[in-house]
Amino acid sequence: MARTELAEEQARGFRGGAVRLLVSRLGDLGMLLSGASIVLIMLLIMVATVGRLVGFTLSGANEVSRYLLVVSIYLGLAYTLREDGFVRVRALEDRLGSATGRILQIFVTLLSLVYSGILSWFLWGLALESLEFGAQSIGVLGVPLYIPQMVMVVGVVLLSLELVVEVVFGAPEPRTGAGPPV
Repeated sequence: MARTELAEEQARGFRGGAVRLLVSRLGDLGMLLSGASIVLIMLLIMVATVGRLVGFTLSGANEVSRYLLVVSIYLGLAYTLREDGFVRVRALEDRLGSATGRILQIFVTLLSLVYSGILSWFLWGLALESLEFGAQSIGVLGVPLYIPQMVMVVGVVLLSLELVVEVVFGAPEPRTGAGPPV
């Protein structure tokens, strides 16, 4: 979004302006990397499968696929939250009325923020410990474990940023969930 478009959004009452835009763009980048990792998993498995048919073994394909799955899951968290893609039970929110339902939503978002903050902290510590001690996977590739662990840290930090934006500026309206509320 160009600077003039951002100014127009802010002029129309867009809450959170530049902060929301930055966090949104970071989440979008995470989602692009998440989607790319899914495509890479598909290609890797396809090449490994075809390779087996012609007598070629692709060593480490399963291991790389597992690490790409970590990328896919963790880097997609922030975008999934912003797009209201997580499963939520809204029956209680609907019965409580708009004011009480909003309070419940804020409480759950704050609780999620605390949880993701704690998770970020411990994942960061785990990644630093793995880096310090040179921990490697026991697979054929011997991947340094801090690499997938740092991906997890980045994904959970992006989720935390998205939660902060939601707490401070409110949920973006309208939320475009993947399906009807459960």
